[in-house]
Amino acid sequence: MQDCHGAPGIVCQLAGCRSPVLRALLIEAAEAVWRAGLLAKGAGLCHGTAGNGFALFKAHVMTGDASFPALDVF
Repeated sequence: MQDCHGAPGIVCQLAGCRSPVLRALLIEAAEAVWRAGLLAKGAGLCHGTAGNGFALFKAHVMTGDASFPALDVF
């Protein structure tokens, strides 16, 4: 019924897309999540730390890039 409309939700929902242009935008969104850092809102999947972590994981899966910043937390 409802999903997060911020960067984490968009990355999580569209991570499987094939468009190179959209994938580049999703990676930029994931990098914005990384730069924003931890949230004070709690652990929620939509607007919280869990959602941010899931978005970073999805971005890593999309890129397979060892230089992606999200790898620093694993």
